[in-house]
Amino acid sequence: MAISYEDAKKKALRLYRKANAAADYGDAYCFYDKNQKGIAIGSPNVIVLKDTGEAINVDTYFKSRSEDYEFHSTPLEF
Repeated sequence: MAISYEDAKKKALRLYRKANAAADYGDAYCFYDKNQKGIAIGSPNVIVLKDTGEAINVDTYFKSRSEDYEFHSTPLEF
């Protein structure tokens, strides 16, 4: 079942209270602290998959992408 942006945001804030910004990755929402420098492997950002609503970390998300995955990010109104 797909998750809405608002429900994904609520889930992410329960897991990472410092989140104050969001981006749409196409298949997922990313919630992060806009004051951090970049989104790097090992960061505390929360990724919520759109199709399942599962919350995962950045490492898991990027490691699960295929080698030919083209990353696109669109900032969202937080």
